[in-house]
Amino acid sequence: MRIVIIFILAFIVACSNPEQPTENNRTEVGDKGLVRQDSEFESDFLYLYSEAADNIANQNYAEAESIYYELIELEENDEMAYSGLGSIYIAQNKPEEAIVYHKKALELNPESYFSNLGLGSAYYLMMQFETAINYYKIASNISPEIPDPFWGLAISYDELGNIDSAAFYAKRFLDIVPNSNHRPHMDEIINKK
Repeated sequence: MRIVIIFILAFIVACSNPEQPTENNRTEVGDKGLVRQDSEFESDFLYLYSEAADNIANQNYAEAESIYYELIELEENDEMAYSGLGSIYIAQNKPEEAIVYHKKALELNPESYFSNLGLGSAYYLMMQFETAINYYKIASNISPEIPDPFWGLAISYDELGNIDSAAFYAKRFLDIVPNSNHRPHMDEIINKK
């Protein structure tokens, strides 16, 4: 299960758009939390997302959580901030909390790849593999070029003992990322067949 969490976190960090602060683009911590210091509202959001992703990568979950709550205060319908909160709770092995925030994100955007993937991971952690499979399939349909849901499908089907489906999705995963560090685990699933 720890591998699933690490894989999801690596994907979140890789998708962040890091933007270094400049004199005209910075956010500072004030008495009431993060304070915008420029007129570029959108660049603040990008910077805050980058800061949150960096904090998640460094396991500074409380700081990342604070940033996501600040983003929600700035824009209450920010689906990605809710999804980010869900990802933090997955990283902390708190799937019930993750589900709350990923479902909130899905209310705002039913086509959210990240929230469907996050819900798959949360239900996997809760050993509700059939429900995990449903969400992983939705995520794979939204972004079939991204390997993460195929990983989730392979390991979920493996947990259920459905070796044919597990091997099928392990192969799909390896088709996208043949040199993955997770190849030995995927090969192990494929070789069960």
